[in-house]
Amino acid sequence: MSPNGFPFLNMPILTHMEINLDPKEVVLALHQGKRAPEELVVEARETLEECQGLLEPRAVYEWIEVQRVQDERVFLRSSKHDQPIGLMLGPHADLMSNARRALKDSP
Repeated sequence: MSPNGFPFLNMPILTHMEINLDPKEVVLALHQGKRAPEELVVEARETLEECQGLLEPRAVYEWIEVQRVQDERVFLRSSKHDQPIGLMLGPHADLMSNARRALKDSP
């Protein structure tokens, strides 16, 4: 375990990320976009303000080498794996053909 409490020793950790939630968008998401009654928007606003200090978002990531693109698949080589990892991206995989590295989030 690293000093910051994460089991990722050599990976960058993003902290101090700001999250802005729109109360109306929250209510619309809960109602599947159909309606946002004002009384629920007010309640959501109050709840979001109350919870603001409870969130400490973080993200861990690593850069991995793009080895090649073949058909609809991108092959990546990570320092943690001996063999390239094939990632099925579909018909737009060719957009990665000039990439040297890709950003991967880590669990």
